[in-house]
Amino acid sequence: MSARRQELPFGGGGVGAWVGRAALRVSGWRLSGALPPVARFVIIVAPHTSNWDFFVGLAAKFALGLRAKWLGKHSIFRGPPGWILRALGGIPVDRSRPDGTVEAARAALLGAPTMVLALAPEGTRKRTDGWKTGFHRIALAAGVPIVPVAFDWSSRVIALGQPFTPTHDTAADIRHLRSLYHREMARHPALFQDVRDLPAPAPGKEISGDRAMTTELATLGGGCFWCLEAVFEQLRGVERVVSGYAGGTVVNPSYEQVCGGRTGHAEVVQVTFDPAVISYRDLLEVFLTIHDPTTPNRQGADVGPQYRSVILTHSDAQREAAEAAVRAAAALWPQPIVTQIVPLDAFYPAEEGHQGYFRRNGSQRYCQIVIAPKVAAFRQRHLARLRK
Repeated sequence: MSARRQELPFGGGGVGAWVGRAALRVSGWRLSGALPPVARFVIIVAPHTSNWDFFVGLAAKFALGLRAKWLGKHSIFRGPPGWILRALGGIPVDRSRPDGTVEAARAALLGAPTMVLALAPEGTRKRTDGWKTGFHRIALAAGVPIVPVAFDWSSRVIALGQPFTPTHDTAADIRHLRSLYHREMARHPALFQDVRDLPAPAPGKEISGDRAMTTELATLGGGCFWCLEAVFEQLRGVERVVSGYAGGTVVNPSYEQVCGGRTGHAEVVQVTFDPAVISYRDLLEVFLTIHDPTTPNRQGADVGPQYRSVILTHSDAQREAAEAAVRAAAALWPQPIVTQIVPLDAFYPAEEGHQGYFRRNGSQRYCQIVIAPKVAAFRQRHLARLRK
């Protein structure tokens, strides 16, 4: 197996970077901090109380060589100016029709090898009664970190904050992120108030069209992620499966680094599922039968810590369910189960060549010899849980 390391969505020089740095220097602004070496993330920018914030952000974008997309009010994209705004990464959004915005943004983040989406959580440069939580829902659904960026007009500093991994506790996450900003930063401090949290959907719930779709995440490792992905994609109630890396110490590792066994990461899949159709416990029951959870750091001929059996939990409830599932599965195996149960710290999607691998390369020798028999055994054992 081989794959090319992803490029990062920022960096490089050129005329654009020179112009951006010059614009910041002439206007008295400077950059502080650094962007994380991650292929996909969401940037939130605040305070946003003036039209001039856009031009400061544009200069910073060029100075950093940041290839970012941003959402803007659809009315500003009309005519020739709109063509320019689109060329600068703008995506028009009709705020009176929000249906599908979160899903479209999530799909954009996952559909490109590198992608940055920049948003203003206040939603407007005017005084607001609360932060919009769409940025949080987008990052959570896509499994990407949030990078807080502050425009501090009092010191003319553009502060690039540390990446933050969103959780299902939306209110707590919003409070933490908002605590990084204060009104004195704003160009018009009176417009940046100590705002209340806006009502947000329940964890995992997103309104799409005229129906509410409740989804949750499960992150699991048990050998080669190609095998796990091929199985979970066939389960009824599974909305999406993304292969990636988790449980290690290196930010945004490459496949080659993980295979070297020195980053601490495991090959994992992150499964988005509808608990009204298939429960987290059901997913774990399938997981604990489609790989051997009794062999530490090994699955068949694949040997190394990256192939360990691990359940990375997103909540205390998932941890409790995982512990119960492992206890129940002990009767199925002659040797003790060694599956690790640890909280998820960060999930890094694997390179594009690893996504949907069995679907795209089913005739390859590894797929025929290793993956296909596992899929066949899974289908026979879990027939009632298959997609129709």
